[in-house]
Amino acid sequence: MNTPTHILCKQMGHGNSKVTEQYYLALSKDGVEMLQEKLNTL
Repeated sequence: MNTPTHILCKQMGHGNSKVTEQYYLALSKDGVEMLQEKLNTL
C-alpha cells in the first residue's frame, strides 16, 4: 500500500523503524488482504 515506514512505525507504537520493517516486510499476500479488509471497515 506504499505507506511510508515512519508512519507505520508511529501507528504501531514502535520506537525503532527496524522493528516495523520486520513486520511490514514480512507480510504475506493473505496478510495484506486481511489488513486491507480491516482498514476498509474504519
